[in-house]
Amino acid sequence: NKSTLMFRLSNLRTLARKALVVEQERVRREELQHDVHGTDTEEALGAQLRALEKALLDAREAQHVERRERYEAAKKAAKPPSKPRPGPPSPGKPGLSVAGS
Repeated sequence: NKSTLMFRLSNLRTLARKALVVEQERVRREELQHDVHGTDTEEALGAQLRALEKALLDAREAQHVERRERYEAAKKAAKPPSKPRPGPPSPGKPGLSVAGS
């Protein structure tokens, strides 16, 4: 009775090991097949690539705008201040006389 149970247990363990090996082989084959013909993988990588390209373009555009703003600010800062318009000379100070007087 006990020996029969031990025999069955041994058979069950062997069957379980074989089933595990078969399942592992099946999974490995699926992974290899997926790597070779991996349309999902290719699509995912393509989507990642497009997202990275878009991020790069956005970063370049932002950099261009930032450079343009810095250039405009530097240009504005380097511009000499506009001279005040000549008006009537202040009393007591030498200056240009108003034309026609």
